[in-house]
Amino acid sequence: MAGVESSEESLSDDIQGELEVLRSIYQGDGEFSIETSGCHDNDLKSNYVCEVIIKPVDMPLGLSFSLPASYPRINPRIEMVSLPDTMSQDNIAVLLVCLYQIAKENAGTPHLYSVVEGAKQWIRDHLEGSHRDESSSSSSESDWSSIAGTDAESKRKKKESKKNKGKKQDETPQFGRDTKKPPMKTATDVIKRIQWDKQLNPEHFIVGYLDRFIGVVEQPFQAFYWGDIAEVDHLTLAIPKHRIQYFKYKDEVVWDKRVRLDNVFGSLGSGLTVVEVVERYAKENDTEQNGRSEKEVNEMGGEGMDDEGVGMVVDDGKVVRRRIDRSRPNYFIGIQITSEDIKTHVKEIQSHMTNIDPLASTYLTSLSHLHVTLCMLQLATKAQINTALSVLKTIQPELASMLLPVTMMRFHGVDTFHDRIIYSPPEADRALEKMTRFLRTSLTKAGISLTGTRDEFVPHLTIMKMPRDEANGHPIFTSDLKSKFSEMHLGTQVVDAIHLCSIEDKPAHDEFYNSLARVDLNE
Repeated sequence: MAGVESSEESLSDDIQGELEVLRSIYQGDGEFSIETSGCHDNDLKSNYVCEVIIKPVDMPLGLSFSLPASYPRINPRIEMVSLPDTMSQDNIAVLLVCLYQIAKENAGTPHLYSVVEGAKQWIRDHLEGSHRDESSSSSSESDWSSIAGTDAESKRKKKESKKNKGKKQDETPQFGRDTKKPPMKTATDVIKRIQWDKQLNPEHFIVGYLDRFIGVVEQPFQAFYWGDIAEVDHLTLAIPKHRIQYFKYKDEVVWDKRVRLDNVFGSLGSGLTVVEVVERYAKENDTEQNGRSEKEVNEMGGEGMDDEGVGMVVDDGKVVRRRIDRSRPNYFIGIQITSEDIKTHVKEIQSHMTNIDPLASTYLTSLSHLHVTLCMLQLATKAQINTALSVLKTIQPELASMLLPVTMMRFHGVDTFHDRIIYSPPEADRALEKMTRFLRTSLTKAGISLTGTRDEFVPHLTIMKMPRDEANGHPIFTSDLKSKFSEMHLGTQVVDAIHLCSIEDKPAHDEFYNSLARVDLNE
């Protein structure tokens, strides 16, 4: 079902970005449409900027969202469409209450995806889990007939309970009371287990969470700040717990709220815990290493990368296999800083730092390495590298069309991050933000992992970066650095190209990173 997209340009960037993600998720897999005009009666029309209708193929009903201009700060109006005839009014009311509660909890961030997934979860919990027809019929009509019958039973129990005076009546219909599902451990429980269980290595865990614009993406567990989210600044990666969809141990999902899977604690009766998963991986790894002969390794050639993400390097004439860490980014896409004005001013700032402490020179960013990162990637195989290159080639015309004829990044002043990073922020540029969002979405849709990429695009030019254990109380960060350079205009950088660069191939001091591809944006 095609959407009416002629007026979408009038919507805010946040709404357009979310609709773009939802379109990529649901269009072609059910029904998805957008109506930006005439979506309500005249007395209501002015209150909403568009109506979005989503009906996934695996859900027996559709949801209509009427978005106000101030969405997501103000929640949308939610209605149900394409309802099955057997769904009672009580069930409709209960489900709507649940969906509005999800929207309320997520107010302030895009949440249509969360509401749709919440509807699916409600159906699984109250229909598929507790009301599945015992005759093994798989049709949705019989399923909804089953829940309608249960609703009648619920009403009968309500009438009986009214006879018991002095007892508080629960007016919410209850479903599957005799076959209630066991409670599932929460994402917070899993986080604490990974942090404090000495049998678990946090470096081996990956978090799948709902990105505001891209959809579900993965990041290493240790890339997140797990403390109070109110304490973080704009460069720290932190997310609300409700946006976490699943946890992986290496390549295996061990907790997934979408399908009620808990192999971390075994709280749902799977009979499997994360410790057993870790032990199985250890045994499989030992078996693999013991079963591979030196002859097999030598036959694989000299230097390169195989299709399983295992690098091979030559060390003293011997072939040594090196497994790639899939939990960390190994490539980035960024804008190279070529402006001599910017380099001159960065050098002035760095000279000031080394005057305070000569040892600071160890942590200065080389002028040849200066860049602004648009996103980080994990490309573990040749196939993934080729896919990323193909995506960049395909979307090059669209990337270029999103920018102005001459797009400039203007850098002004300096700031610090956690008292260990000194950087200069460029002025906000909507065209660049829109291009970056489209770039990230395109890569994600192609199956590329954006490991290490934050939800929000916060461009910055890193001037110096110190290790955490050395930066605390360092004189550079307690000096008048910010006040001295707060009014400095470092210069402007023309955004005429982006580069796909390797992180692991360390560049020479006077050279830029090893670039696998340059995408021109001025055509």
